[in-house]
Amino acid sequence: MEVVFERPLSIESQAKSLFVAIAAPVLGWSVDLVGAQAAAPLESVVRFLPIAVLGIVVCGLMVAAGRIRNKAFSPKAG
Repeated sequence: MEVVFERPLSIESQAKSLFVAIAAPVLGWSVDLVGAQAAAPLESVVRFLPIAVLGIVVCGLMVAAGRIRNKAFSPKAG
C-alpha cells in the first residue's frame, strides 16, 4: 500500500480559506441580528442587507487591487 502525501496549500489558498472561516459566521450572525432588529414589514427587505454590504466591500477591494496591480506592471512613459 502506497502512502501519498498531498502538497500543502498555497498561501493564497490558505488566505481564502481563512477569510471564509472568519467571514461566514460573522455574516450569518449579522444577518440574524439585522433580521431580529428589523420591523415586521421591512424584515424581508432589510434582513439580507449585510450580504449586499459585504459584496460591495469585497468588490471594491478587488477593483482597488486590480488598479494597483495594473499601475505596478504598466510601462512608464518617458
